[in-house]
Amino acid sequence: GKQWYQRRVRGRKEKAKEKAINDLGMESDDYREWSYVPSCQKKNDKLWKPQQCMVHKNNPRFKKCQCVENDGTPETKFAADLNDEKICVSTKCEDVSIVRDYEYERLISFGVMVDAYHFPQCQSRNRNKWEPEQCIRGFIEHCWKVNVKTGESLE
Repeated sequence: GKQWYQRRVRGRKEKAKEKAINDLGMESDDYREWSYVPSCQKKNDKLWKPQQCMVHKNNPRFKKCQCVENDGTPETKFAADLNDEKICVSTKCEDVSIVRDYEYERLISFGVMVDAYHFPQCQSRNRNKWEPEQCIRGFIEHCWKVNVKTGESLE
């Protein structure tokens, strides 16, 4: 009886500790809680990898990533939604849509006035494919035809 009770109490304490660690962090923007080391491309160490990530110090399973240009200039803010390794270079409409949302959010957070912005329009039956016609809507409206697999302009 006594050993069973001790194991049960120890199990509860470990679960409570795990829950506390999991509750820490993912939403925290405190830089002291995150570890970040910039990473370079393998072929050319003067260029940054398109995706840069930071890991939570209390729980390494938590990761936030951002998309950057070759020179390291951020295109997005750090976000858990950008953790997929290929998302920053993907041509799938759904992936590009997520990245573009974070690009837009970053612009707005700096107080940039955006009159018109292209939010990718994905096919409803297959979110990885693009609608054949894409449009910028806002202060101006402009539409163009694209390759449904890559989103590249056909014009």
